[in-house]
Amino acid sequence: MTWGNAKLGRMTTVIMRTCEGDMRMMLLLWDVTSGNRSLEIVEIPIKATPRALNNPDFPEK
Repeated sequence: MTWGNAKLGRMTTVIMRTCEGDMRMMLLLWDVTSGNRSLEIVEIPIKATPRALNNPDFPEK
């Protein structure tokens, strides 16, 4: 997988909901090129309708 010019060894995706009801997707991009180990975090806001936020398939914890 590549991101820009960096070759990534791993990407982790985290989707979270804030207490205000906003949803955000966080991409944790690990750059593991030779001799370089770094982490880049990309945050993407997700627009959702109130009905989608109350989806019974994804109950509140």
